[in-house]
Amino acid sequence: MKKNKITLEELAKMVARGFEQVASKEEIDQRFDQVDQRFDDIERKIDKVDLRVDQVYEILERDEKDFLRLRKKVQTLEKIVKIPHS
Repeated sequence: MKKNKITLEELAKMVARGFEQVASKEEIDQRFDQVDQRFDDIERKIDKVDLRVDQVYEILERDEKDFLRLRKKVQTLEKIVKIPHS
């Protein structure tokens, strides 16, 4: 079996090439900052959607009360003019 002999200089070059492919701490921090920013953006958008859903719910709730009031009035009027319910 033939053994490869590597000099310290060659080993140092190999290690250096390996580290060139690894992101620096600054690059990693920058990427995390970008991810944090995107999460903040998404959170703001979700908050807006929640607000709109709440507003729609309030409108529907109010309209339902109006509808029920009108329905009762119509039923009362139908009784007065003796219109059969459908």
